[in-house]
Amino acid sequence: MNSYNNGYQIAFLPAASMDKFYKEFYGFFNNTLALSGREIKETKLSWLNDDFGGTNDAQKDFSKVSEKGLAFFNPNGGGEVALGINSAFPMSINPYFKEEESNEDVISLFMDDSFSKELAMYCIDNCKTKLSFFTKGVGKDLLNDMDFLLRFWKKNNYHTIPSIAYME
Repeated sequence: MNSYNNGYQIAFLPAASMDKFYKEFYGFFNNTLALSGREIKETKLSWLNDDFGGTNDAQKDFSKVSEKGLAFFNPNGGGEVALGINSAFPMSINPYFKEEESNEDVISLFMDDSFSKELAMYCIDNCKTKLSFFTKGVGKDLLNDMDFLLRFWKKNNYHTIPSIAYME
């Protein structure tokens, strides 16, 4: 996603645009492979024969859950969608950051088992010096024990399982 997204492995989007963003990203990625028409056809057929190809072509409307979200390329698991935690990322590319929501969003990012360990670590690695949660108070102390805490909070999702989804 880095070359597609101006060097970032994260993108902040309206939730209603998430599905379109990923479809365009996968189109971009597929084009970088420079496959022949025959190879593309064989790959699609292989996906379907191996039961990787889904039959649900319905567009996903994430806006029913949240107005805004983020797309994250997890190097260990592929593309992720995260909703409702944009204020955990005080980055210049994040138009949805609100300081008054940042502590709550950081806590949700760390404690909610549905968000990956890699996304939590991306926040720490790229944002800890910009978030008051980590510069004063209890968050500053948590940094020393973050691996242990993430293993506890993300007990069902600490070890990312790589997954593949074919998208046209």
